[in-house]
Amino acid sequence: MSFLSQNIPGVRGASITHDSFFGMTEHAFGMENTWYGTAFTIGSIPPVFAVQYGAYGIYSYDYFYKNMVKE
Repeated sequence: MSFLSQNIPGVRGASITHDSFFGMTEHAFGMENTWYGTAFTIGSIPPVFAVQYGAYGIYSYDYFYKNMVKE
């Protein structure tokens, strides 16, 4: 995972967002060190990455690309 976080933009930010938010959620609901806490953590990774890339990347890159190709 270290290679991905260093070479793919946004992976480190999504990891930090996921770990801080869902770690806090697991702690608040007492799901630490349980099988359903692990399932919750693993199941929440794809949505966090989708939101992260949607919020920070996709629309920004689309905007920049459209403005760069203007004649």
